[in-house]
Amino acid sequence: VQQYKSGGMVVTVNPNQGCVSSSTSPATATNTVEPVKERAAYKNMLPQEAQNLSNNFESNRGSLPWPVDRGVIVAPFGTYRHPIEKGVTMDNKGIDIGTTAAAPVKAIFGGVVTRIFSIPGMGMSVLVNHRSYYTLYSKLASVSVSEGTRLAARQIIGVAGKNDYGDNVVHLEVWKVNDNGSFNPV
Repeated sequence: VQQYKSGGMVVTVNPNQGCVSSSTSPATATNTVEPVKERAAYKNMLPQEAQNLSNNFESNRGSLPWPVDRGVIVAPFGTYRHPIEKGVTMDNKGIDIGTTAAAPVKAIFGGVVTRIFSIPGMGMSVLVNHRSYYTLYSKLASVSVSEGTRLAARQIIGVAGKNDYGDNVVHLEVWKVNDNGSFNPV
C-alpha cells in the first residue's frame, strides 16, 4: 500500500489489488505528489513504445529492405515522363519495382495489417501501420495475410502481380501520419 499526498487530499494505492481510495484527512502520507504541469506542445501523443517503433522506422529510412528479393525500379517516385507515351507525364506516389514472376512480397518493417482492398488499375493492396508511418503494397496478384495480422520485418504479405503491360511488378508507398503526402521510399 502506498499513500500520496496532494494538497489536502491523500490518495491510497494498493498495487496488489488495484484499489485506489482517497480522503481529505491528513493521514501519514509518505510521498508528496507535485501538481502535473501540462506540456506546452503535445506534438506526439503516441505511447513511448509506439514512438520508439516509429523512430526506429524513421532512423532506418534509406536502408529499409526492399519488399522483394530481386528487383529494379521501373517507375520512379514523383513526376516523370511516361516511358512509352510521348507527351504524357506520370505522378507516382511511390515506386514500382519490376521483379520475377510470382515473387513473394515482404513487409519492409514490422507492423500491423490495417486494411486489404482492391484499387482499379493497382490490383490487390495491403496497408500496413508502423505507428507513425504506413506502407502500402499494391499490384499484388494475391494476399497471404488478413486485417489485424501483426507482421515482422520481411514477413511475406502476398505475391507480386502484373502492371498494364504484363510486367511483373509491385508498387510501394510510404506515408507519415499527419503529413501532407507520401515520400520517396528509396
